[in-house]
Amino acid sequence: NLEITEIDAVRAKRPQYIPTVLTKQEALAVIEQCEGVYQLVVKLLYGSGLRLIESLRLRVKDIDFAQHQILVRDGKGVN
Repeated sequence: NLEITEIDAVRAKRPQYIPTVLTKQEALAVIEQCEGVYQLVVKLLYGSGLRLIESLRLRVKDIDFAQHQILVRDGKGVN
């Protein structure tokens, strides 16, 4: 039997993750290339910050037009 002991070591640092972000002009160019319902979804994602799966789960009852609010169900971080 081998006894496992604590190892005194320094962990390697992970490189900082820097996401690639579209400029406003690039985002607008993407939106202009879309038509119909696809353009609506892209505008919703860009304007609201929703994740794709969150936007795909939306139902009409989740949108409060009077209050200009969207109810996001089962969003990231929700158990």
